[in-house]
Amino acid sequence: MTEITLTFTEEMWKRIYQGKKICTCRESAHGTRGDTFEDPRGNKYRILEVIPTKLKKAIETYYSLEGFGSPQEFFDYWTKIKEIDATRQYAFTKEYSQKPAYIHFFQLIVE
Repeated sequence: MTEITLTFTEEMWKRIYQGKKICTCRESAHGTRGDTFEDPRGNKYRILEVIPTKLKKAIETYYSLEGFGSPQEFFDYWTKIKEIDATRQYAFTKEYSQKPAYIHFFQLIVE
């Protein structure tokens, strides 16, 4: 078990605190099952599983577990945080079904 760093935007921390977000999608694996990370409040979380997939499948399948109301909302957020501007939007949309993604499921450690 290793202590890792997982960063989230303030908006995503809020969704975690509200219990709406139980996983996070990343472009590479950040840790493995059993690794832990800490939030800004000092709470610890444990990685339960890391599932490799493709970004399109991640968005379409896991959007609600990421705290989003629809796949489109998740897609729009992804393009915003990755700073994919309108001039690159078409190319990204064509390619995102093949982009690797890793779903990290996590859980608050209650002691």
